[in-house]
Amino acid sequence: MNKNPLLLAAAFIAAFFVSMAQAQVSMQLVPMSMACGPHADLLDVIENRHKERLLGRGLARGEGLAELFVSTEGGWSFILTPSPDQVTCVLSSGEHWQILDVPDDEAKESAEW
Repeated sequence: MNKNPLLLAAAFIAAFFVSMAQAQVSMQLVPMSMACGPHADLLDVIENRHKERLLGRGLARGEGLAELFVSTEGGWSFILTPSPDQVTCVLSSGEHWQILDVPDDEAKESAEW
């Protein structure tokens, strides 16, 4: 009769760890949701909270205005605004951004694309 409570406890512990492992796998498969909102609100967070500044912007073919923000600490954010009347979304962000020097000849060639 003493074996039954131990067996029951072992079964509960095993079930707990199996469910935790399944939860971790499912969390890895779910894509991270994008942060979206009014352009001015996202700029406020990017510029004031993350201390990032606009490095460059351009038109994404058929997608709208793309902007890249970077900080001196290496943080970066890439945002996209489909049109002036739509919300802006942070497509990606990260750390360890490096600004590389581009020789003048290469800069001219890339600008002519």
